[in-house]
Amino acid sequence: MFAMPDLTQLKNGIKFGIGFTIASLITGWLVFRANDSITAILHASEKQTFKPDVEIQALNHWVRNDELVFVGKVVNKSSINWKSLDIAFIATDANGKTIGRCNDTLYEPRFGGTTITFEAVCQKIPPGLTNYQYEISIYGRY
Repeated sequence: MFAMPDLTQLKNGIKFGIGFTIASLITGWLVFRANDSITAILHASEKQTFKPDVEIQALNHWVRNDELVFVGKVVNKSSINWKSLDIAFIATDANGKTIGRCNDTLYEPRFGGTTITFEAVCQKIPPGLTNYQYEISIYGRY
């Protein structure tokens, strides 16, 4: 006589396959949504970075041991409240070779007309450095 086969394993396999497919679809959907969200966050951050209307006053710089020190004051000439302000220096030797990069990031919100003191220290400068140039970059975040 013909016996009916046990379908328990087949049913379990189908349940597993359906569950795996649903989990894969949900995971794929979440990955694509997360990618869109991350991209949106990065683009928002780019839009919030700007070159502020500032002026550097009383800039002094000198070599101290193996450090090149920049100190000065920066004046906010705009009405924007900053979340942060980054003042970066790139120092080069007489031949134009980069010898140091340093910055000072100010994190306090400031209002128009405010003066802030900063200090940026480039470390591991070649000994005996006397002739150098520098470039200044200033970026704010609001």
